[in-house]
Amino acid sequence: SLVTFGVFHIASFVVLLIPLLGIFLVPLIGLASLILWIVLMLKAYKGERYKLPIVGDFVEKQLSK
Repeated sequence: SLVTFGVFHIASFVVLLIPLLGIFLVPLIGLASLILWIVLMLKAYKGERYKLPIVGDFVEKQLSK
């Protein structure tokens, strides 16, 4: 969760630095983050284990060290 939403937070900050485009992209990143959060919360509520494609592999490598 920290890695996934940390990436969303950093992406929002970086995109916000782009003058006109950032104003339109930051809400889309926030909406994508909210939708992902809801989907993952529903999966956790149902007791399902779900690994995100890129972040899941990265975190597994970090935990195995």
